[in-house]
Amino acid sequence: MGDFLWLMVLIFLAASGGLTTTGRADWIRDFSLGGSYNDNISNSQRGADVRSDWSSVATARVGKFTQLSEALRFTFTLDLAGQLWMDYPDLNNFETGGTAALRWRFGLGAMAPFLRAEVSAHYAGFGQDVQNGGRYRGAITLGKRLTERLEVQAAFLLDSAQAESQVFDQKGIGFVLRAAFDLTNRTQLTLDYTYRYGAVISYAVPPRPDIVALANDRVALNTFGQPYVAYNLDATTQGFAVGLNQALTGNLGCSCRYERWETSRSFLQYTNNVFILSFRLSL
Repeated sequence: MGDFLWLMVLIFLAASGGLTTTGRADWIRDFSLGGSYNDNISNSQRGADVRSDWSSVATARVGKFTQLSEALRFTFTLDLAGQLWMDYPDLNNFETGGTAALRWRFGLGAMAPFLRAEVSAHYAGFGQDVQNGGRYRGAITLGKRLTERLEVQAAFLLDSAQAESQVFDQKGIGFVLRAAFDLTNRTQLTLDYTYRYGAVISYAVPPRPDIVALANDRVALNTFGQPYVAYNLDATTQGFAVGLNQALTGNLGCSCRYERWETSRSFLQYTNNVFILSFRLSL
């Protein structure tokens, strides 16, 4: 799907929600602040090339959801996010844009299955200008609460990134399987599995003629304080994640999450271990 079509779908969905006057509408005001650690931010294969770092992350989502009927809900939000890295400011970034979604529930009550279609269009700006550009994402999710405590979801995903340098242009396709279990009425455990095939960016200290043979494109950069080459190549990525969400008050909660990402293409393999802690506020 072309990027122009992504935007047209988003605008159409937003207009559909805005023109609806018969449904019940409520505000969405969600904010979060947190930090993360990535043990291989450079997505490197060789141990000597691997760089790790800590980051702080803040997000804001403001919008409305409209109950169009008993079964159909429309949601539109304006989104803003920022990330600051401790050691590598070229990777500092912000994103701003919008997200629209339609959810259809097949029946009444929380136990009824649902189908959700979602599309987002954002602009991303980086400390390293060559990565600036559009970020687009689409998802179709099918979910069902199996018991009062257990919900499962399966999602089909498309993503696209456009940048000033074509080395950082990326497109991918994949799916996510998710289970959420309510340990108590205030504590939830989540388990995720993600599969994606598409373009990724891997950094390495040159020369690496073996990676050149796999790469779609490449560019020399000093992102990590010395000469590296960023390689764009198609690869398979699998992700495994476990998270714990804790409600602290009616509006405030905290989350901790561990993610492991394994990316491979022929002989090239690298892993990322990511630890995330965040606090969220809903008004």
